[in-house]
Amino acid sequence: MSAYGHRTHGDSCLFENDRRRTICETIHTDPGRCLSAVSTESGVPLSTVRHHVRVLEDKNVIQSVTVCGKRRYFPFDDDDVERRGMLFEPAKRRVLEAQAALGPSPNVELATALDCDSSTISHHLVTLEDAGFVRRERDGRSIINELDPAMESIGSGFDLHLETEATASLIEAEVA
Repeated sequence: MSAYGHRTHGDSCLFENDRRRTICETIHTDPGRCLSAVSTESGVPLSTVRHHVRVLEDKNVIQSVTVCGKRRYFPFDDDDVERRGMLFEPAKRRVLEAQAALGPSPNVELATALDCDSSTISHHLVTLEDAGFVRRERDGRSIINELDPAMESIGSGFDLHLETEATASLIEAEVA
């Protein structure tokens, strides 16, 4: 058995390569990072990270999910990675944070708070509803949106009210 509870394959150990081990540790320590963030955090060149994540995925040590055009990496045994990966998408994150601050509110109120077009907010809310982050209920001609109580099941590190400095800098870097 090797690190992370996975069997070795053939005569060579999967984690004999120091860079591969570092990349794997980086992903296990801070799941949800994209390739460039894994490269920066691990100190391993991007092209090398790209190679090793393919090997780690092939051996079922890590898994990836593409959300809004960005591939994010998680330990293989992580659950709900599609949903968690969405939290790294800056626009959707902003909508969730605004929704948390406003409480139950119509699209137009969210659009005003975020200085966005209502149709843009609606687009994000539909995606967030499908992922189980928000609940939407028609009230006459308006739709009232609110965070789904199940949001708390996302896990640590994603508290919308207490965003960490590391998460904030990661989101800012990915917007740039």
